[in-house]
Amino acid sequence: MNQTKTTPKPGVSLDMKSNFRAVCPSIALFFLPSLLLLASCGPATPAGKGPTTGAVAPGDPLILGRKLYFTKCADCHVAEPVKRYSAAEWAHILPDMAEEAKLSPSETAAVRAYVKAELAR
Repeated sequence: MNQTKTTPKPGVSLDMKSNFRAVCPSIALFFLPSLLLLASCGPATPAGKGPTTGAVAPGDPLILGRKLYFTKCADCHVAEPVKRYSAAEWAHILPDMAEEAKLSPSETAAVRAYVKAELAR
């Protein structure tokens, strides 16, 4: 058989290459979880751009309305940006959609308050 002897590059011994290969997985096992931990520190969506999470403050219809808008509406279709429709269009859309989503009168009022606040922004 034809065996060729590999000669290391100048200044690099075969032992250094072996050590590097042995250390690389250890470095990856340390840095990968660290990177994932750092990536999870930031918000998943920018403030004001997605559905709310967590407990709803009692008596805050805007927070409840926003949560309902992004959860109940998204059960059937994509939750459109509120400003895509005018206040007059929302006056026709909201009653039909509230009935379709089986929202209670208080939930409907909360969504209406949220839509009205978004249109005013």
